[in-house]
Amino acid sequence: MKVKKYLFFFCCLLTIAASETFAQSFAFTNVQVKAKFQQSPAFQVSNYSASNQANCEWLVLNITYLTPSGKSGESAWLDDVSIEAEILFMADYQGRKVMALVNGKTLYWSVEMNGKTHQEIMVVPPDIFKRYATKGTVHKSIPVFGRIIFYSKSRSILGGAYFSVNQSGTISDKEIAGMFEKYNGPVSNSLKIENMIFPRDKSPWVDIQCDSYDLIKPEIKK
Repeated sequence: MKVKKYLFFFCCLLTIAASETFAQSFAFTNVQVKAKFQQSPAFQVSNYSASNQANCEWLVLNITYLTPSGKSGESAWLDDVSIEAEILFMADYQGRKVMALVNGKTLYWSVEMNGKTHQEIMVVPPDIFKRYATKGTVHKSIPVFGRIIFYSKSRSILGGAYFSVNQSGTISDKEIAGMFEKYNGPVSNSLKIENMIFPRDKSPWVDIQCDSYDLIKPEIKK
């Protein structure tokens, strides 16, 4: 049973990699990611002077997507929707240059199917780039390539998008998809950094406009 699930997931990834864009036939449409390096928000607190350190920019993924409407225009709800994000960048690791593959996940309690645009953010902490980025580079100038995929609870693909940061010239979705097919495979020699793209509730932006986002499912410790 597990083998069938893995094969299904692998086939889904190959289907995505082979297409230039995520099809508009998916449930979530108009998916966009605007990614940029920026410093964490500085809050004004009495008796405390807040400041940001130099070269401590987080990579922030600003995600928007359009959900379908329920039947007869009524709202419906879809439980346990997840966003899985991945980025690629060139890294220095054990004296050699390799492609770093960083991933992370946001799991929602439930998302309203109301025919409206929803928004989310996910972030990559500065320490990832401080530790692994090519020596001598300014972190906020590093070329980064990424993708996000929405999944239902049953692992059906709901939508997704590709994006890039600091890329000189134009690069197509098909080219980025090809990069993930190359570096995300079982025989790839990429440096895999797991669970280090943080959801909003583990980021410095957790308390900003919190009512503008869908509810993230709380972690239950077993």
